[in-house]
Amino acid sequence: MFRPGAKVLRMQIRFYVLSVQAPKAVEPLPLPRFDFVVLDSVVVGIFVGISLALSQLLQFERAYWVLVNSLAVIQGQSLRAVWNKQTQRILGTCVGLLLAWGFVAATGQVEYFADDHDPGIRH
Repeated sequence: MFRPGAKVLRMQIRFYVLSVQAPKAVEPLPLPRFDFVVLDSVVVGIFVGISLALSQLLQFERAYWVLVNSLAVIQGQSLRAVWNKQTQRILGTCVGLLLAWGFVAATGQVEYFADDHDPGIRH
């Protein structure tokens, strides 16, 4: 059974505990090492190259967006960071779609979005 009151109470308790606990000490950043600087760069380059090859193989019209998105997602420090970043990108896209829908519903100017402002649009 869904009980929103229990979730609000649990969140308030967490905020209280966080406010009275001493913060954990921040660990200093590790010194740059060869495997961190060079090896990570090579791994990122390989996977971005694979995403480019797949986008070209699938003949995407704007293949550069695959590179931008894969590079943006792969920049996370951990699997959780990558997951959070991808979730935020999806939610941001949904918010943008809702805003565009609201604009079109309020003004009725669908032509602005459908017009050939982008030279890549083929008629």
